[in-house]
Amino acid sequence: MRKLKQKNIYYLALFLVFISSLIGLGSWGLTETSESRYAQISKEMLQSDNYLQPKLLGINHLHKPPFTYYITTIGYKIFGVNEFGARFFLQVALLIQLILVFKIADLFFKNRRMALNTMLIYFSLPLVLISVRNLTTDAYLNTFILGSIYYWLKFTNRQEIKLYLYLFFVFLGLIMNTKGPVGLVFPILLILTQKQVLRIKFKISYHFILAFLLFLVISLFWMGLLYKEIPSLFNYFLDEQILKRIGTKSYNRTKPFWYFLVIFPIIIIPWFFIVFRGLKLNFLKGDEKAIKLFSLNILIILLLFSSFTTKLILYILPISLFVSLLCAKVLSISEEYFLKKYNLYLISLLGLILITISILPILDAKFSINYFKLLLIIIFCGVLILGTYKFIRFKTVKTTAISSIFGLGILLLSTLFFSNNNIQINSVKTILDYINNTPELKNKTIVVYDYLLPSASLYSGKDIVTINNGHNTTERDTRFEKENNWRKFIINAKSEDGIKRMDSIFKSDIILFSRKKHELPEKFRNYQNELPNKLDFDKWILYY
Repeated sequence: MRKLKQKNIYYLALFLVFISSLIGLGSWGLTETSESRYAQISKEMLQSDNYLQPKLLGINHLHKPPFTYYITTIGYKIFGVNEFGARFFLQVALLIQLILVFKIADLFFKNRRMALNTMLIYFSLPLVLISVRNLTTDAYLNTFILGSIYYWLKFTNRQEIKLYLYLFFVFLGLIMNTKGPVGLVFPILLILTQKQVLRIKFKISYHFILAFLLFLVISLFWMGLLYKEIPSLFNYFLDEQILKRIGTKSYNRTKPFWYFLVIFPIIIIPWFFIVFRGLKLNFLKGDEKAIKLFSLNILIILLLFSSFTTKLILYILPISLFVSLLCAKVLSISEEYFLKKYNLYLISLLGLILITISILPILDAKFSINYFKLLLIIIFCGVLILGTYKFIRFKTVKTTAISSIFGLGILLLSTLFFSNNNIQINSVKTILDYINNTPELKNKTIVVYDYLLPSASLYSGKDIVTINNGHNTTERDTRFEKENNWRKFIINAKSEDGIKRMDSIFKSDIILFSRKKHELPEKFRNYQNELPNKLDFDKWILYY
């Protein structure tokens, strides 16, 4: 039987990943609050043709540089303002990441088989898959971080080619335009550990200075264009979006120190035991420089981001590169019997997830699943696993290929699960579809009580009114507003003026969105009585 060549496995993997990532990409609604926020900002940017000042529900939203919004608006221009358009370039970013991971691993290992293994491992990490199924900055940021690392390694391998140095700094500039300085931590950390462990030397020449100046121009370009209109923007970024996120309990994202240490094994679950083995080897076998380099980066990233006050899973997304490199290295020195056992572990893990998804609707009637499509996914994964055993002869590639089938399975299962459970994944698309298709409701003004709901505006195509009664999402930063038009769409329930406006708006033709777990308090129940009709959508109750 003819076996697959490494090159064919590489192209087949990229093809299957990209096609699988596009299947059903627009079949579930935008999720609250992050994804719908990015999607709505991009929609407003496209409609207003104002690409300098991102706005969310008519209010300046300058929390991050605008690069993610630019990419999303391109998706909208090509595919329309919809979920597929919002998420399409995330899948392109995943494809680029896989290619970059392969090239980075090839530079480290000088071995195409190990590079292929690294790429397949990378794709199988749940942390990576999470980042490309939900519109945020993180997948794009990670792509630019990988690009910067790749060109830095190219430069240190061939220092006479200065173009690589300039491209390294260009990618650093793109990092700055995506999420600001925090993204620079990862390439800088690699440079420092690489210098310490591998004793890499490089000279600071005038090319360094010119490339650094190019980085500054790219990094500050957006802020420079806005300086005349918003001169305090730089200080705002430094104080509010960097220092406060690191050291204070801002944006309701405070987690205990141990958060990443506990969550880390889960978000790399197919490879946790290999990572643990690699970290153990680092301490027992200190002469293995590659293992030491990758282990150092993993440990420092975990400890550094654990020390920050605000924490989200995707903050440590770039750790995925070092996890993949470490695992590929450990696999290359593993015994055959260990690889066979690990193959069974990966297959069992996928089987366990498939069983869990299939019985979830039985355990909890809130969830639903399309069992025919689930059967197709099981058959697809089964055929690929059988093909792996039959057509791949390299032992380590067989293991990593099975892990990539795990990744494909998770990708397709997530699409199936999300599309069948919109409300459970915190999307209001089902609710807005119902409103838009009900003549009695579609022309009513949407009022949302104590929660920011950008997708209500995106799906209805109308301005919505938000009642702010203290929930963190409704606290809008209006310091950069020069006009008062935004006041029409936010009601402060704790002010006298706000109470007067509530008296008025509840007597008009509205539909009130209220979360079940945070309904109107007793003192506002008289307003609710103005709306005698009620619709129950599990997490949400609608009054009209």
